[in-house]
Amino acid sequence: MMNKSAKRFKWGVAIVALTLVLTACGAKNNGSEGPSASPTSSSTPLPTASDSEEPGEDPGELILKQFQDSAMASPPANELFASFKELIAEVEPAQADDMVRSLEAYYVKNLPGVEKEYEAEKVQQLLSKSEWPITEEKAESIGDAAVRDLVQRTYAGDTS
Repeated sequence: MMNKSAKRFKWGVAIVALTLVLTACGAKNNGSEGPSASPTSSSTPLPTASDSEEPGEDPGELILKQFQDSAMASPPANELFASFKELIAEVEPAQADDMVRSLEAYYVKNLPGVEKEYEAEKVQQLLSKSEWPITEEKAESIGDAAVRDLVQRTYAGDTS
């Protein structure tokens, strides 16, 4: 039987993932997010009108395919989400829906691995002794370096 802290943590991780997806969708609609000033290591140039495209090929479809291919390669979550935020404004609503589905599939595929890291007895004991909620600032005070690194990587969105 899973202890109460582990259940609470899993719910928290799931809520954070859902919030990130919903926030990205809302940012597209209100125009508050501009393109990222610093490209990520997984960024690739977007196709432009001057690129040699096949007649009738939709640039939005190329962007969608690029994002789906990137999601299938399982990059760190922070890189994929930065790409998502950058590219979603460039596609039609139906393609944006497909991008959201690809992002959700990425999380369904990769989240269990992250959760498994937190299920280790040592991690559970240290986190259950910590003051909740565990914020980024509180994570810095975790005594065990490996557990502190795990929590800080999770906050940074690095799921590798």
